[in-house]
Amino acid sequence: METKINGLLIIETEYSGTKSEADYAYLLASDDVRYRLYRPGNSDANDDYFSSYANLHVEVVGGIETGGYLAVSSISVQESLEENIEENRDEEVL
Repeated sequence: METKINGLLIIETEYSGTKSEADYAYLLASDDVRYRLYRPGNSDANDDYFSSYANLHVEVVGGIETGGYLAVSSISVQESLEENIEENRDEEVL
């Protein structure tokens, strides 16, 4: 079953200094849960797909799996709260 989860997507390097050193994508969800992201059929290590979303607030659609993994179907960038506040300030009140 797929679900939508909002949060901050981060990339972390793990196993530094070893043959297994790699970058992994995580979603820090708004409910304080941390999910390790992967795309089915791809390795979760060094998947460049997630790089363009690093440090952005996103909505991830996918399936939650055991062990804190999230099988990603799609990602969309969410407008930040600060941008939304700025836009509303600029609007005229009728």
